[in-house]
Amino acid sequence: MQTDYDYAIVGAGCAGLSLAAELTATVSDRHRIALIDPRQDYRLDRIWCFWKTMPHRFSTAVRHEWHRWTVRYDQKEVTRVSARYPYQYVPADAFYKAAFNRIDRHPGVDLRLETTAGAIVENKDHAVISTNQGDLRARIVFDGRNRGENHLQRDCLLQHYLGQKIRTAEPVFTPGTVTLMDFDVNQRHGIAFVYVLPFSAHEALVEPTVFSRAPLRSDVYVEAIRDYMRDRFGVREYQVRFQEQGIIPMSAASPAPPSARIVPIGTAAGR
Repeated sequence: MQTDYDYAIVGAGCAGLSLAAELTATVSDRHRIALIDPRQDYRLDRIWCFWKTMPHRFSTAVRHEWHRWTVRYDQKEVTRVSARYPYQYVPADAFYKAAFNRIDRHPGVDLRLETTAGAIVENKDHAVISTNQGDLRARIVFDGRNRGENHLQRDCLLQHYLGQKIRTAEPVFTPGTVTLMDFDVNQRHGIAFVYVLPFSAHEALVEPTVFSRAPLRSDVYVEAIRDYMRDRFGVREYQVRFQEQGIIPMSAASPAPPSARIVPIGTAAGR
């Protein structure tokens, strides 16, 4: 298998696949691009949401959008509406499919799953990536690795969360309005709010989110969801269809690239 590339992307998640989609749309078919990731396959493992402020390459991956959102604090609500800028929901499986539909059009892409990258060392005209599958060489390496333990080494607040996609027997959610932040919840662990993405009157993603210096145990978020469903909606029984958990360092600081040939991307680059 080829081990020399023009570009290598270490970490084929959101940032890595987005970069790969851009690269394959702009470089010639002669360029070789390696995508390196330790996962075995791609499945629904998280979601992304954002305001659509401009056209983007992943419109086919959008599964829901809202034009109305609200913030709650001290039993008061502020609601805003935008016809121009919808708030869009992209589940990971749809994003991965859309990304690979684009990337697969380029004959020079080599997807290397179950490949864990170690040290990346720059030489005169290339960089060498040590992996569990052997060494790879590339002119430019984009490094998107940002393991969870690295978050705790950064001197900044962390945004950490666990969300569950919930199905209720009763119609309790308001389908047309996202609860962007509901601060009327317990603040004992840090600055906390609950985020609610309603897909129907019976189904929504409910996600406690906290800003603090360290993440919480998973069961603490799960208990917060139970409390919120009981206190806000009067619901004690529900089905959990999906769960995600994550940590985002709340810093826009970009680390200096180790070299001209090794470039951090994604959260590892303060993005």
